[in-house]
Amino acid sequence: MAMTASEFIKNEANSRDLILFQALYADIMDDLIGGLMLSQIVYWFLPDKKGKSKLRVKKQGKLWLAKTRESWGAFHIKPKQVDSRMKKLVSMGLIEVKKFKFDGAPTTHIYLNFNVLIELINAHNDKMEVDEMDSSMFPKEEVGSSHNGNMEVIKMGSSLTKTTAETTTKTTNKDKPDKSGGAKVNNQTVNQFCKHISNITNMQIKTSVFFTCKGIIEILNGDVKRAIRLWDCVRNNKFWRHCAVPDKMHKNLPAIISEFEKNSTESAVDILKRQADDRAKNREAQK
Repeated sequence: MAMTASEFIKNEANSRDLILFQALYADIMDDLIGGLMLSQIVYWFLPDKKGKSKLRVKKQGKLWLAKTRESWGAFHIKPKQVDSRMKKLVSMGLIEVKKFKFDGAPTTHIYLNFNVLIELINAHNDKMEVDEMDSSMFPKEEVGSSHNGNMEVIKMGSSLTKTTAETTTKTTNKDKPDKSGGAKVNNQTVNQFCKHISNITNMQIKTSVFFTCKGIIEILNGDVKRAIRLWDCVRNNKFWRHCAVPDKMHKNLPAIISEFEKNSTESAVDILKRQADDRAKNREAQK
């Protein structure tokens, strides 16, 4: 017998076969499947309605989520998709993965790094504010896509006045030094850095990310090889890999340089503390 519309609505309203999914996490992962997996991991690490932990495995002083590769099949996620997303979650510093025995068999256990998650959420919110500002500054028809579809590009349309167009040509076609007097940077150099990031992380390079990457290279006196080397160092270091996103790398670049190039009289920890103090002072000044 065919189902009526009212029966369908009633069944769906009472259905228990629902999957918790936060669109925000898909934005952070730049991927729907990765966002779904992160949503589920966060769900298990959040307390239940009584404020008690849902987790039962305690190892090395921490609570872990036991999750086999095959168990993700309940969410229609294929094993190869699980492997690639788990690798990305680890590379972003969002989770730690270890093998412990569970029900007598070696099982993948996941630990969620809440601090990294909060930092990425804050970075996402900051990016949204920048994107909103970008959209208010440029007409919709002036925002397009590159040939590979991965990067949004600002195109200065003919609707702008002659004076604005001339000014834009001077500032974009010529290399622009950074505020500290560093080397000049062109967009081709920035694209090389963006392509490296995108190839490793599958991150979609949007307009705001592009300009953040440009800021990194400007600070590094136009040395794109140095930018790539530092990026790789950060990404491959378990204590720093949460900075392997352009805005975090840009914000903490002095400390990163000090940590991985050892050419500063100030330690990375001292720089991070000073930056935190500066941000706190700025917040107080804005109140």
